Amino acid sequence: MTADPSAPASPRLLDRVRERIRVKHYSIRTEQAYVDWIRRFIRKRSTNPILPGLATL
Repeated sequence: MTADPSAPASPRLLDRVRERIRVKHYSIRTEQAYVDWIRRFIRKRSTNPILPGLATL
């Protein structure tokens, strides 16, 4: 079972976060802070051998 290459890909996590924040009319600085927090969380989570992997997210 393969994915249809002509089907549009679902938006990535950070793109979905940005879209949701803009719908709620948050400031650009708030958007940048939230995206940065998420990036740091994912990076920390995926590189720390003590914490479980991203498969649980």
